[in-house]
Amino acid sequence: MVNLEEFFSKLLFARQLKIHEGYMEIYGTPYVFFPAESFSILIDSVINVAGKKGKIEIYKEGIRVGKSIATTLKRNLNAKGDALLDVIIHIGGMGGWGEWEFYKKDDIKKEVIVHAKNIATAQYAYRIKKRKEPSCHMLRGIIAGEMREIWEIDDIEAIETQCISQGYPYCEFIFKKKDKFDKKNKIVKNQLEL
Repeated sequence: MVNLEEFFSKLLFARQLKIHEGYMEIYGTPYVFFPAESFSILIDSVINVAGKKGKIEIYKEGIRVGKSIATTLKRNLNAKGDALLDVIIHIGGMGGWGEWEFYKKDDIKKEVIVHAKNIATAQYAYRIKKRKEPSCHMLRGIIAGEMREIWEIDDIEAIETQCISQGYPYCEFIFKKKDKFDKKNKIVKNQLEL
């Protein structure tokens, strides 16, 4: 399990976490903290206005963010593969994106199932109104973008099969190559542009 206090201390000691006037920086990248409530409301507003197209756009932006995070960490740490993934997991946990556990990870097939607990935005969404469908579109995009960079392949996509916002104990994400998803599956059709 990830020990965030220890990781945070290591970042401080290595001078890779800096507090500036007005923002925080991790490995040379400025970060913005955003209350989970406000973030969840913003995502809901986009989806309410744009529907499925909004979900897809949020997901695509997540991919861009995830690739950017992974690229920056890869460059600054000279880390690849599981070493890069480990740092990403720690930083994600510090940012409120939950505790991630990777199951059935197959680096050859480029497939993995991720279970994520304690996601601040999903927990908030559930407290406000239990959702009928998964709601972590940004996070599935972020992890997809990170996995694209880790595996060095650009056709990795992700779906969320269950979500804390629906009342489940964790969110489940499935990542694999785009052509490996069943295009007739209801969740796939609702979450991906295939």
